[in-house]
Amino acid sequence: MNKTVTVNIGGMVFHIEELAYDKLKNYLQTIRSHFSVSDGRDEIIEDIESRIAEILLQILGKSRQVVTSEDVDQVMSVMGKPEDFAGADDAAGSTSQTTGDAATAESTIKRRLYRDPDERVIAGVCSGMGHYFGIDAVWLRILFIIIFFMGFSGLLIYIVLAIILPKAITPTQKLEMRGDPVNISTIRKETESPAVKREPSGISNVFDLFLSGIKIILKGIVYIITAFFAFIALIVLFSIGMAIMAMLGVGGLTIPVFISDQFLSRDQQMWTTVAFILLFAIPAVWLIIRLVKWMFNIKYNTHRLNVAVGILFILGLAVAFFNVYDIARDFAKDAKIRNTVQVLNPSAQTLSLRIMDDPKYDEESHSNVFSTRRGNFSVTTGSDFVFNQDNVDFKVEKAPTDQFELIQVFTAEGRTEKEAMDNVKSIKYNFEQKDSTLMLSDHFPIPKGVKFRNQKVLLILKVPVGKSIYIDESMVDILDDIDNVTNTWDGDMGGHTWKMTDAGLMCTDFDFTTNKTDDVDPDNMDIKIDQHGVRIQGKDANDKDKNVNIKIDKSGMHVKTEDAK
Repeated sequence: MNKTVTVNIGGMVFHIEELAYDKLKNYLQTIRSHFSVSDGRDEIIEDIESRIAEILLQILGKSRQVVTSEDVDQVMSVMGKPEDFAGADDAAGSTSQTTGDAATAESTIKRRLYRDPDERVIAGVCSGMGHYFGIDAVWLRILFIIIFFMGFSGLLIYIVLAIILPKAITPTQKLEMRGDPVNISTIRKETESPAVKREPSGISNVFDLFLSGIKIILKGIVYIITAFFAFIALIVLFSIGMAIMAMLGVGGLTIPVFISDQFLSRDQQMWTTVAFILLFAIPAVWLIIRLVKWMFNIKYNTHRLNVAVGILFILGLAVAFFNVYDIARDFAKDAKIRNTVQVLNPSAQTLSLRIMDDPKYDEESHSNVFSTRRGNFSVTTGSDFVFNQDNVDFKVEKAPTDQFELIQVFTAEGRTEKEAMDNVKSIKYNFEQKDSTLMLSDHFPIPKGVKFRNQKVLLILKVPVGKSIYIDESMVDILDDIDNVTNTWDGDMGGHTWKMTDAGLMCTDFDFTTNKTDDVDPDNMDIKIDQHGVRIQGKDANDKDKNVNIKIDKSGMHVKTEDAK
């Protein structure tokens, strides 16, 4: 077991064994002493430390985190040992060069693409590319000129390259640009014997200003985008925190209705929360760390963190998949109960239909309304589970006798057939008849503790031939594609009396067959779109008020125009 310390080398953080730290510290002190009288001493030391950090990263790779004494020996063999340059300058240069050449075989330095500021004509793009590809920069300049005259894209390509390619400023960068080995000898040579610089032209200076402005703008945009994503990540973290607190019952918070006891079991709720944390919370924290690291240029090896986050994210996907599969099993089986209720024939020939008033269920007595493709539902203040009108359907059919009948069809789903049947039996639907008025409910509750399993209620009213029904406008929301001889859509059937004939329902107080589509002035209309379709109120070419109703259902599109009342 070896003691380790944390050091900063070239702006990067390393964990290093104590013996290796002492050896590296002495090595760097010897280098500083050697270059103490050289011009650009600080620049040389900075480049050497950056190169040492780069070599250490290559040595450690992705599997190790701690620098050992053997790693420091390898760094010294690449950069050159102190005794190689401790003597005279000439001897030092010869010896360190030999060492550096030998080390190059172990650590091959690949050329890196930079802009060359020393041999530039405008921005140094062509001269930098010439070093990288090993060709004369003149040919590249000629190529860009040809592309420019063939089309304006040549200038655009040059500008883009000038923006994205870094400028070779430090000795190390210039050595990398030319493909020279980077060690103490070459860094010293590059520093003390700089290349002859080409005098920048007026175009070059103007282009530098242009690039500086573009980079400032792009950097500002990147910071704005980064701040935006960081803000989103914080919101996600806050939301997840609130959800977890709600599940734990902290601070009086309530969990969202769709992951409450009315929907999921305790185990499913727990695994849903775990999947949520693995898929969103941990990646959000990781994103914030990465953004902060990038914004403040923090050089820290996050390989293990990246691997851990990746593993946890994959684990979260697995947890979410199996949890969804387990939830889907709760809807695997279905059951149905069909009840027939005799409805007293009204004293008059017409049976009125309307939605009953329910003081226990109004806009103030329920909350947490939640909508899905399977219907709308809510949880009342008394913790009863209530399904809204989308889960109650009403149809009208011809009765085989002269007696009104109301057929109730209750359906539900469950993990097993028995569970599905128990869910069906939990449905408590309420209706009431007062003489010639049949009052129906547009919702139904299920007891607390019974979970949502796609419970539905279908009401089928059997109407004898020759008898009539009046459909109140309050019934419109539960009407389910009621057939009639005029093919009138459900939204228009409310507020009218319909008589059952051998051919089907026929309206007796309004002639729908005479209403054709008229032209409507588009400059004077009011359009309303709701669950019943599209309704347009306006004036036609004769300045008459018109209502145009458009509905699309399984039988096609229906357009009907009538005079406004």
